[in-house]
Amino acid sequence: IFEGAGAAAVAPALAREIIPHPSGGTPTYYLARILFLRLLAFVYIAALSTAKFQNKGLIGDAGILPARVPLSEARSRGDERMRRRRQWLERRKEYRSPVSF
Repeated sequence: IFEGAGAAAVAPALAREIIPHPSGGTPTYYLARILFLRLLAFVYIAALSTAKFQNKGLIGDAGILPARVPLSEARSRGDERMRRRRQWLERRKEYRSPVSF
């Protein structure tokens, strides 16, 4: 129906005439934005409130996985790595020639 360069400008104008916005202006999606934010807030509140009650059973010395055990194992692994690193640096000093910088 519409041809040429003016067709792109006429099509949106025609759409506004066929389906007018209730306020008379351009759509702002205000209701969709408000509903989305409220539902997102509800999801966050639900997730955080359930986590508040579940964390007592999940975390702690009497929890499913007591944090003390993995943290102590991680510390011992870190200490072992540090000890090996110091040994390597000491051995490296022995082989360094006096001429190198």
